[in-house]
Amino acid sequence: MIFDIDNTLVMHGAPADERARELFCRLEGLGLKTCLLSNNKERRVKPFADAVGSPYIFKADKPR
Repeated sequence: MIFDIDNTLVMHGAPADERARELFCRLEGLGLKTCLLSNNKERRVKPFADAVGSPYIFKADKPR
């Protein structure tokens, strides 16, 4: 499953909260793979990805 971060999982600029961490834990428990896809810079995306245990792509140039 592919997720955006800002204004999707959390408010813009917010860190991974308990709700986001629980979601990714549940998805992993169901055997689903996740990926964070963001237009933001790595300094924003990496800490969030580390907190939820998901691979990520930063500067994704969405929606292209």
